[in-house]
Amino acid sequence: MGFSGLQGAIVAAIAAVACGRVGFDEASGGADASSSFDGTNPDARPSPACATTYNNALFCEDFETDLTKWFPNVDGANTIVRDTAFARSGSSSAHARAVELGAARLIASALGGASSGTLYIRLYQWVPQAAVIEDVSLIHLVSNMNPYPGMVLALRNEQEFTVLSTINATTGATSVLPMPRGRWACIQGRIEIAANGNVTTRIDGTDAATYVGNTVTLNGYRDFHVGIYVNTGPPIETWVDDVVIDSAPVPCD
Repeated sequence: MGFSGLQGAIVAAIAAVACGRVGFDEASGGADASSSFDGTNPDARPSPACATTYNNALFCEDFETDLTKWFPNVDGANTIVRDTAFARSGSSSAHARAVELGAARLIASALGGASSGTLYIRLYQWVPQAAVIEDVSLIHLVSNMNPYPGMVLALRNEQEFTVLSTINATTGATSVLPMPRGRWACIQGRIEIAANGNVTTRIDGTDAATYVGNTVTLNGYRDFHVGIYVNTGPPIETWVDDVVIDSAPVPCD
């Protein structure tokens, strides 16, 4: 895979909203970003583990067992492994380490070819306090057909949380909300799939950025990537845990 800013990463859309929270037109009626992200999920269960909490979700991964749900995608000497010494919950997480440009990520065919409706994602990510960030992609939701169009959530210029589209080769407005360092941060995303769709995001419950435009992708949304793809910049590592994708809201817990 090439090492360009947009092609190397498949970017999820985020654009800062100047006038407050973005409203959502849910099936149950108009709801604002708060209720859209944090509404009751019918798949939720009391336990934090995937086997019970989100056992009916489209996809759930707490990294407490092996990585058989995933296909590892790494370039050169980069790595991504299950880390049994560091976790947000339970005893394990996924540890991505990029010592050179390119991928250190896991790919799951978890989205079922969604071509309409709404997808919700929630995960926790740890970025070290001392990490130097130039252009790093974190989360990809894409088609599984070349050229793999879709949406990507990325970090740029140290503190900028950004959304990119490889459907239209466009970049959403950069969020003024920085990515937290040295702790687990809850990242939420909501993709409304439509020719005039949108992507909205949150970090730790606070609105981050949105993308507005075409979110319909070739062959539907099928693949989901977590970890890192370094487009430019020095070596970096990150940890990911408690990943949930569903067609209903997935709140931070």
